[in-house]
Formats: sequence, C-alpha cells, structure tokens
Amino acid sequence: MFYEPSKGHGLKRDPFKNLVVPRPIGWISSLDGQGVANLAPFSFYNAICLEPPIVVFGLDLKPDGKEVKDTLRNIEETHEFVVNLPTWAQLDAVLKSATHAPHGVSEFDLAGLGRLPSRLVKPPRVEGGLRPTSNAATCRRPCYPARRRTPGTSRSSARSSGFISTMP
Repeated sequence: MFYEPSKGHGLKRDPFKNLVVPRPIGWISSLDGQGVANLAPFSFYNAICLEPPIVVFGLDLKPDGKEVKDTLRNIEETHEFVVNLPTWAQLDAVLKSATHAPHGVSEFDLAGLGRLPSRLVKPPRVEGGLRPTSNAATCRRPCYPARRRTPGTSRSSARSSGFISTMP
C-alpha cells in the first residue's frame, strides 16, 4: 500500500503508527517552573546514538490543537527531563498518565505513582521499576527542539515537534 500522510489513507486506523513495531515507550518526567511534576508516555521515542548518548521523542499539540503539551512547555522552560522505562507491572499507571490533564495537575498523582529523586536533574524518577536506581536516563542541556508545530495548524500542514537530546 502506498499513501501520503497529508492526503489520508481511508483506513480505520492510521498505518503510519504501525510502521515500526514494537515501539518502546519513553515515560518522560519533567517539572514546570513552579515545580509541578509532569509524566507522559511517548510511543514515538527511541535512543538513536550510543556515543554521545542521544534520545529523541515526538511531541504534538494537545487534542484541541491550541496548546502545546506540558512536557514540551516544561522542557523548553527548564531544559531537563528524565526518561523512565516502564515495566509490565506499571501498564495501568502508564495508561493513566496518558491523560490530557490540565496544566498544573501532576500525572504522578493521577496515576498514584511515587517519585524518586534524580541524581543530576530536578525532575523526579518514577518509583516502582524493577531496578528503581537504574530505570531512568536523565537529560540536561542541550535539548534541541527538532521542529515545533504552531497552535491552530493542522497535522497535515505542519510537522510535529520532537526533542533530540544528548544525555550526560
């Protein structure tokens, strides 16, 4: 099958989402400027380089198309985030953290998750992994926005945002 994403596909589900499977989940935690923790799962996430260690994940606007997601807002503001690796036992919490909560509401609290302090950055890690001392990668500067979609534009007329980041 050939299709151009901007012209649609006529199928029940978007085939682009299934081009790479299985996709790892990057469970990204960040803090806003007031210290409110945000936690969101990203299936468009991957490590793309070993030396230097680089991760990339795709961000988009909130469903209303008018606001950027809190993860993007927080990372642009603080230049810090943590990549948490969820376990199968945390599947329900991952799904609960996928909600589109209002800004200032912590998905850690909505999902009933504990927080562990990070060693190099301010955003917390998710408590409860198989090895909670090593289930996260931290990011500090530089964090590079790959591209940013302007609120109010359609997905077909602009590319989504993403972050490419080197990790310490």
